[in-house]
Amino acid sequence: MKDLYKSESFSIPQRVIFITFEETLIFFPNVVVPLFFQSDEALTVSITYLDHLITMPWNKKTVDNLDLGRARTILDEDHYDVEKVKDRILEFLAVKKR
Repeated sequence: MKDLYKSESFSIPQRVIFITFEETLIFFPNVVVPLFFQSDEALTVSITYLDHLITMPWNKKTVDNLDLGRARTILDEDHYDVEKVKDRILEFLAVKKR
């Protein structure tokens, strides 16, 4: 496990590991109990959550396209009747553009 943690493909930032550990203690206070003693639902949620964290591309970055007009056009074409959500997305992009 140590080798996997140190490899390039498994480079989760330390802050994410800390937050994950905190959330695990909040949502699964009996974390000291082995996973196979948990209910099927809790086990499935735990494994899925950890799988998502491990497979995310933490060190890859992309260039953001912050063209608000284009974003509005795409949102209007692809999503009907969710104006509050679309406005919130555009607000987020506008703040990020600053």
